[in-house]
Amino acid sequence: MSAFRTLPARPNIEFEKKEAKGLLRLLQGGDADALARARERHAGLERTPPDEFKLADAQLVLAREYGFVSWPRLVHYFEELERVRVGRKVLRSLGPTRAEGSVRALLAQHRDRRTWAGRALAAYVPRFYALAHEEIFAATITEDEARLAVARSEGATSWEALLEQRVQEDGRHPVASLLGTTIEEADLAALQRIAAEHPELLHPVTPPAANDFRLLKTVLHHERRQGREKFRPMVEWLESQGVDLQQELALQLCGHRHRTVEKVQWLLERGADPHWIAPNGIPVLEHAIILYWNGEAVDLLAARTTPRKALWIAAGLGDLEGVRRSLDAKGKPFAEATKLRPPFDAVGSDSLASHPEPDAEELLMEALFVAMTNGRANVIEYLASRGAPLNSLIFGNTLLSVAAGNGWAPIVEALLKGGADPNELRT
Repeated sequence: MSAFRTLPARPNIEFEKKEAKGLLRLLQGGDADALARARERHAGLERTPPDEFKLADAQLVLAREYGFVSWPRLVHYFEELERVRVGRKVLRSLGPTRAEGSVRALLAQHRDRRTWAGRALAAYVPRFYALAHEEIFAATITEDEARLAVARSEGATSWEALLEQRVQEDGRHPVASLLGTTIEEADLAALQRIAAEHPELLHPVTPPAANDFRLLKTVLHHERRQGREKFRPMVEWLESQGVDLQQELALQLCGHRHRTVEKVQWLLERGADPHWIAPNGIPVLEHAIILYWNGEAVDLLAARTTPRKALWIAAGLGDLEGVRRSLDAKGKPFAEATKLRPPFDAVGSDSLASHPEPDAEELLMEALFVAMTNGRANVIEYLASRGAPLNSLIFGNTLLSVAAGNGWAPIVEALLKGGADPNELRT
């Protein structure tokens, strides 16, 4: 079998659907090249007459040309890519040297059968998509596959896109310093002059990454400290130029690590919508559960919304009854738990790569992880009493190692009480 096709630099599921329909027309028309492609990737089509080819056949051929074992896995992969594209991942321009270093490290980790390598390949590389770690470690991976995994882990759709990224770590605009002073002094006339010279400031990249420089974001930062009235003219002028205040408030409500109670309270009082659904299709509350690492701040949102029912959401909220309802008599998650999982990549978290087809251990570890980052010791103790794998190494580090490293004493106590082994470190 020939080598797999390389994913497009900007993958698009609608384009692939059209490609599959086009391939079907060629197959049904008896096109020799199309028939050869089909029979190379799908032995079951060897004796199929052209007029009996179905769309599912063309879709499977196309999926296998990329390396996926099925069309549904291709669709799922492309859907996840789109959610990440419109999410809030903090993009980083690694530069060729650092990027190649990450590739060499991943190749070495695969040889050493390190958990992180298996998860990254299972989540990001078509040929290994959703496979068990043992199958991945038994295979030889190419440098291009390692490059794709590194690119995807950094929020890029391809290796080429990763190298093209020139987003600075702090997202600063060339005139950010001047703007900072201008906005801090609430000098609307000066802001208008700068915006006239740099009109791109009024039309930031969409969707915005978490580290993007945005005028209204900076204005609100100073408004919070100096008072709303002082900055009212500036906010109203920006709105008159098409800048969306409600979207900016909602984006900020989605948050980042260690979001404070005070900031969430201020955003809500300022008019941020706790019911907002981000462009990636994920509610604000679910961003908060993953990103805030502050259960008290999350509770402010939960009190104003109706959380969706899922094991990880209940765990992140400290909802023991919700956690109980998600487990069977043996303490294993019901099948429903696979339908709504924590979208770590899509919300911009750099904590974990999710395996596309989770087993019970994976689902329970996701629940334990969000319970831990939200300070829900009660959930950890309950899950431990139901046999949850506190010493699992599928995320590379143990929960105890992460909790201790962050100084979460109540979580460390709950983990040790539940049976976490301090001698287990990482794999």
